[in-house]
Amino acid sequence: MSIEGAPQQEKIKIDIDTVPLRGNDEDLESMKSVINTLRQQINDEWKYERLLFAFGGSLNTNYTGEFFVARSGEEIAGVAVASIDGEKGELKAIFVPEDFRNKGIGQTLTEETMRYLLAHGVSKINASVTSPGALRIIEGLKERYPGLIEFVYHGDYFSH
Repeated sequence: MSIEGAPQQEKIKIDIDTVPLRGNDEDLESMKSVINTLRQQINDEWKYERLLFAFGGSLNTNYTGEFFVARSGEEIAGVAVASIDGEKGELKAIFVPEDFRNKGIGQTLTEETMRYLLAHGVSKINASVTSPGALRIIEGLKERYPGLIEFVYHGDYFSH
């Protein structure tokens, strides 16, 4: 499948913080805090409900993983979750608010999750994507890492 690329706007400087996810309450509370901050930024209850659903499994499980938070100044520019189960890794969710899309943030977050998963020795990566932009990124990574990435495309989940 080929997806036409969206026009890239000027890239912005971001910092990426990580929260280890080890199933303890402190890690999960940190993740919930970030998602609640996003609720204020998104200002769209429908999209916030979709965000909660997409990240919901990450809030209630005991897997090993990492929560990535991209920040631009005081604002959250994007989030992603990666998990590891033995030799299998998963890009569980990625979200970039509309104001920050087409600026390379999704690509940067995805590359950070890939580095994390590969550094932990996974031999297969599943990626569930919910937007055409994420699909373009994953297809590019499939070319760079043949046979490593399997993915499921769920359609443009955040559009209504």
